[in-house]
Amino acid sequence: MKGSPVSESLLSLEQVAFAYRIGSFRLESVSLQMEAGGFWGIIGPNGSGKSTLLKLAAGILPPSSGSVHLRGKRFSSLSRRQVARQLAYLPQSVMPTFDYNVREIVCLGRYPHLQGIGFLGPRDRDVVDCSMEQAQIEDLAQRRLSELSGGQRQRAYLAAALAQEPQLLLLDEPIAALDFDHQYRFFELLSHLTEKGLAVAAVLHDLNLAARYCRSFVLLDKGRLIATGDRNAVMNPDRLADVYNTPVDMLMSADRSCPVFVPRLG
Repeated sequence: MKGSPVSESLLSLEQVAFAYRIGSFRLESVSLQMEAGGFWGIIGPNGSGKSTLLKLAAGILPPSSGSVHLRGKRFSSLSRRQVARQLAYLPQSVMPTFDYNVREIVCLGRYPHLQGIGFLGPRDRDVVDCSMEQAQIEDLAQRRLSELSGGQRQRAYLAAALAQEPQLLLLDEPIAALDFDHQYRFFELLSHLTEKGLAVAAVLHDLNLAARYCRSFVLLDKGRLIATGDRNAVMNPDRLADVYNTPVDMLMSADRSCPVFVPRLG
């Protein structure tokens, strides 16, 4: 998170706060700057405000106070199509209206870029093919959503998000339905895409995957921003123990490349 001016940032949240009409939860003032090629992990216990923050960043929730800018322009000044050409958002779960097949779902990701009556051109079809290959779902192209496992659906929706060709990808608990192997494949793909300039921000509960792949962190607790910065600045065992209300031991991975966090039980 760099303190660059709004005009230089891909996405900027300036003193953003939010309160739901029902209930007492409130997300306190948060300021963040996200630049191209960044990989942010949004972490914190249940109910800390992670999904709320992501929805504010995606323009789905309007802030109670403060402002959100996409490439220097307020969300309120942009159409949903203009936003979708730059930003893709993948929620925790998607409730499909129709039982499309996988390729049709991925093709929907091209909608913000279509002109005229909305038919896909040769380049659109190439983008769809590439997105399906990246998400490793080419073999599922003709399968209906109702025929897929939760993890397969999640990869189909990821492919649709990639087909938007966004500059920023926002993911809310993207690996909850994925098996062990596909979790790592998922993060390897995201890491590769950030090296090409895509910015990614993901809400995560797995601190060890976050520590291995994310380069910047947002730590929330009870609607408050506790810390932002790189791994060393944010993922301190004492701070994590305080936020998660359980003692945390920090070990090192076998290759000594990143820490491994383990709750100290008993």
